Amino acid sequence: AALPLLDLAPWSGRVFFDEFDFLLMVCVAVGYARLPSPGRARDGAWLGVQFLLAASIATAVVRGVLPWQVPDGNAFNNYYSPFNALRIGKGALWALLLLGLVGPSVRAGIDVRRLFGVGMVIGLMGTVALILWERLTFSGLFNFDSDYRVTGPFSAIHTGGAYIECFLAAGVPFLVLQLIERRSWLMRLAGVGLLLATTYALMVTFSRNGYSAYVVAIGVVFLFALKSGPLRVNRFVLLVLLASAVVGTAAPILLGGFAQQRIAQIGADLGIRQAHWVEALGMRDEGIGTAVFGMGLGRFPETSFWRSREKNRSGSYRLETENGDNFLRLSPGESIYVDQFVTVMPYTDYVLRVDLRARAAHASFTFPICQKWLLTSFNCVWKTVDVGDRPETWIHHEVRLNSGVLGDGNWYARRPVKLSLYNPNLATTVDVDNVSLAPLGSENIVNNGDFGEGLDYWFFATDSHLQWHAKSLPVAVLFDQGWLGIVAWALFLAVALGRPVARAWGGDL
Repeated sequence: AALPLLDLAPWSGRVFFDEFDFLLMVCVAVGYARLPSPGRARDGAWLGVQFLLAASIATAVVRGVLPWQVPDGNAFNNYYSPFNALRIGKGALWALLLLGLVGPSVRAGIDVRRLFGVGMVIGLMGTVALILWERLTFSGLFNFDSDYRVTGPFSAIHTGGAYIECFLAAGVPFLVLQLIERRSWLMRLAGVGLLLATTYALMVTFSRNGYSAYVVAIGVVFLFALKSGPLRVNRFVLLVLLASAVVGTAAPILLGGFAQQRIAQIGADLGIRQAHWVEALGMRDEGIGTAVFGMGLGRFPETSFWRSREKNRSGSYRLETENGDNFLRLSPGESIYVDQFVTVMPYTDYVLRVDLRARAAHASFTFPICQKWLLTSFNCVWKTVDVGDRPETWIHHEVRLNSGVLGDGNWYARRPVKLSLYNPNLATTVDVDNVSLAPLGSENIVNNGDFGEGLDYWFFATDSHLQWHAKSLPVAVLFDQGWLGIVAWALFLAVALGRPVARAWGGDL
């Protein structure tokens, strides 16, 4: 349940070690301390594929971190860091540690499967509720021509990715299972409502792969629901009604202007993706070591930055220190925004104060203050400042602005507001320090504007997504983990999926 709902990175600014990690740390520690010993493994094949996958991922983590660098102020705040391997690798570590608790939990009489299913439904409920709020707030619930794409609670979409549709598609079978097994019509009615809302939420991601995954997920669970146990008429009728309701909910969105536009672009977009996959694999180091073990986890953004043939590369940011004072350095490139949520009052005069330094004379720097959740901005107040005619010199600036409609609206659909830092120059870096935004005669509303706490409260987002990941899981595995990773994942998935399929076909829904 906490997987989607305890993602606070856009507020905390912490992307490497966060609240969810601490929750898992406590759960895993308590679990291994209190549950009975796992005992001797009886399933050699399952243990073997887990070991092979863990070995591949561990090797990729080591390759990603090497050559070793002493951690500095940028080690754990951006994806160009070699320690990015730890950010990705920790997910596998948590998963394998939790997997090791399943057997002891079952032997202790804990119904792990039921609790996991309930947790998935709770997480699904929270995710869908946030998506409904996001649509209501930014585009309207029934505006299917708008190009606004929801991001929900998943902060990792700040560089693009399929996180939200993946969770929705993976969560819906557990919801359908609850619908089938519950005998209370009140609970079933609530479940049907959540199913329709989940269908709506998935459709307004406007992800074509997400659409396909959702059809597969629904189809598989319906198939096994009909196969498992005696085929009672009421179960068949229930599934037909559910399928009809899902199709009825999806159809208006699928036939809307933006979804149709996305579907019409499949061929062109596939060509772009294929070229990107070829380039991604072509950027790898030569040699048998890379072919077998991969480039290492977390190395794709850095490799793409230096080796991509794309004309424009993404911008970058770094914390720098001079005389004990921290400041933020933004380098030129494709748009990258360093954001912070701020609470502004509508139609109010504010003073923006900042210290800037550029390497070239008359460079500019922009401060968009926008209605924004994660990626898409509305009703921005743009303030662009001429840094000055003295290169390599800190210059203090004060700018007055009016918030306009920012902060306006009903409490239940008030759009959040973000202050962004953006370097629009094509050929020079700009240093930023002592950022403050305050109503006239009042106190500063920006947290950590002097970057004394690193990048706490600041969180970056980008409009250019191809540089940050391979946009294909098999290509990403081959890049990160090499052919050993491909083999390990294939065997793991074959065992992990094959046995449950056999059990489900035998009646264990």
